[in-house]
Amino acid sequence: MFFKKRKEEQENFEETRQEENPEQELKKKNTRKAWIRGFLIVLNAALACYLLYFISDSIVEIYRKYFTDENPAIFSINGMSEKDSLERYNEAIDRKEDGTYSVEDVLNYEVYGGYLHFNNFAEKQKEEPIFSSYETYTLRDLSSDVSYSSNLVFKNVQDGINYGIPLFELKKGDYIVYPYEWPIENKEKRPIKIESENGIFETFYSPIQNGTRKIIELKSRSSSPALLLSVRLTPTLEANRHDVAILYDSEEDKNAVINLFSKELQYQEIKRKTEEKENLISLYKSQSLVCLILENNNEIRISHFIKWEDSTINFQSDNIITEGDLKGYDEDIYIRELGGNCFMAGQGYTEENRLLHPYRGTHDAGSFVIHVGESRIQDIPNLLNSLLKFTL
Repeated sequence: MFFKKRKEEQENFEETRQEENPEQELKKKNTRKAWIRGFLIVLNAALACYLLYFISDSIVEIYRKYFTDENPAIFSINGMSEKDSLERYNEAIDRKEDGTYSVEDVLNYEVYGGYLHFNNFAEKQKEEPIFSSYETYTLRDLSSDVSYSSNLVFKNVQDGINYGIPLFELKKGDYIVYPYEWPIENKEKRPIKIESENGIFETFYSPIQNGTRKIIELKSRSSSPALLLSVRLTPTLEANRHDVAILYDSEEDKNAVINLFSKELQYQEIKRKTEEKENLISLYKSQSLVCLILENNNEIRISHFIKWEDSTINFQSDNIITEGDLKGYDEDIYIRELGGNCFMAGQGYTEENRLLHPYRGTHDAGSFVIHVGESRIQDIPNLLNSLLKFTL
């Protein structure tokens, strides 16, 4: 009797458990679905925020380019009103007794491979050139309350072109430039300015850096308090500009270089012609940040004025001209003639060698020229990353 009762109880328990199991399984499934749904919502929200971040930058860039005053009296700080922008300028710049802003007037600026220098040379040096009139630059970001009081200091800028202000390493913001170390006691807050009634507006694009690139605007005019460097993110590069131009003889070598590049990188292929003038003009017109000159040897050669302490790659510095008007400048015609305002590009040392004279602009940015031997092609990514923060 006892065993029969136990058996019935066991059977009733099994029936009850079987009835409960579907409900429990359903609850478990619903819980799993809820977790998955929540995860997907968070993921989609993060992706949407990331997309909006880039879209907002693009909208700001389009607005600034097409809908704002082309000749603003005061350069806006991060889209602020003129009143709010002036408050930022007034905190960062001292005034003279007559009420005008205290600034360091400079005559020229030079950009080579993304490195910026300022100088007061009415004429370039006839000896080995000094690209900067200053030893130190300090950048102050006026656009962010968080970083407003912090500064970026670049010292020993005369030691090499790549010791100048590295435009492509700057974070998003609006910067003024002091031509000295900051802070210094009893030092006047006196940033750099280039006097110009018409205004100076130069635009530079960084290479691809971790999937994105920056647009850097250099702006100065007489009516605005100081020269301004504005750094924004941008998803695109102008159609007539390129990250890299490749001058080549061998299709095999050219393809080996291209295979190093990401799909986002903009490059131009230029088949080498017999006349050097034609090659130079094609490379110049490509408006490339980097010009790779492919050679049939086993060396890498760059400008004499690039200083690099990284020993992971051996490279050869170019020889320099020892006499004449261009004494002290790079001897290689590609390095010098594509070097922009830094190297007096287009002027040459005889009338016959003024190859780019009809093409060059007043403040031509110099392309970073690298001669690369066929056996050294695999060293290109490390070299570009080290010198230009260029991620292929």
